[in-house]
Amino acid sequence: MLKEVVEKEKMRRQERVSSRAPSSPLSLPLVGEIPACFRPVSRTEAEVLLERHPDCGNMLLRPGRDGSSLAVTTRQDLNG
Repeated sequence: MLKEVVEKEKMRRQERVSSRAPSSPLSLPLVGEIPACFRPVSRTEAEVLLERHPDCGNMLLRPGRDGSSLAVTTRQDLNG
């Protein structure tokens, strides 16, 4: 039974690897699946995207400065 479970897990992992989003041009080593809010852009580009497309949300996940971490850019509309 254990051998069967191990084989199923291997198959599941192979399917998961093949269904991942393509890696970013920055070669950011991410573990797991890349969320939809990730964009391989700079901080300035992230701010512009959030400003131009407020209907798409107020948070963007992007590569960190060191290339091996992640950074979060958010936008908040203030009244007055």
